[in-house]
Amino acid sequence: MKPPVFPRTWGLYRHEDTSGVSGTGLVATGALFPSGKAVLEWCGTTTGIQQISIYDSLADVISIHGHGGRTEVVWFDQLDDIIDAHCSCPCATREAEAAFSVPEQRVPS
Repeated sequence: MKPPVFPRTWGLYRHEDTSGVSGTGLVATGALFPSGKAVLEWCGTTTGIQQISIYDSLADVISIHGHGGRTEVVWFDQLDDIIDAHCSCPCATREAEAAFSVPEQRVPS
C-alpha cells in the first residue's frame, strides 16, 4: 500500500504592494493538492475580506497574484524564516503554523 499524499501548505509573501490593496508581508495562505490544484485564502488584514479561491495550478496563482516577482510563494516549512520578518497577517504566527502541520503518520506495511 502506498502512503497517503497530503496537500502541501504555503503562503504568499508580498515584498511590495503595487495595487495598495493587500499590503506587504504574508498576505495569503494556501494549499497545493496532489492533483496540482491550488487553494488560496487571503488573510484580509487590510480589507477584512478572507476570500477563498481555487486555481488549476500554483503557476496560475503566481501569474495572477505574483505582481511581476514582487510576491513569492513561501512553503510553510520555511515559515520560521519569515515570521520574524515583516508579517502583519494574523495567519503568520507559530500557532497558525502548528494548525497547518500534519503529524507524521506511519502506514502499516
